[in-house]
Amino acid sequence: MSISRLLSLILAGVYLLVPIVCYFSGDEEALKAFFGVLSFLLLPMACIWYGDALGDLIGIKYGLVSSTSPGWAVQLMGWVFLLSPLIIGIVWVFID
Repeated sequence: MSISRLLSLILAGVYLLVPIVCYFSGDEEALKAFFGVLSFLLLPMACIWYGDALGDLIGIKYGLVSSTSPGWAVQLMGWVFLLSPLIIGIVWVFID
């Protein structure tokens, strides 16, 4: 397992752990948040784990994507999406 996959798995686990802890501390809405976080994680985790394969995809039906993307670029965008809630949260804390 590559370091990128391991770090993304750890970060995704932390993202999923927060609503679980909130749910067991008595917040009923945290279960909805868990499934929201889970659905959010699908795209960035797929981009990080399978960046090379996803970069090779080309639009079939309408041809909107006419050439392949480098795997590292797909993985980079996956990391941007995965880290965006963390960055927004840190900025939110320092602004407030």
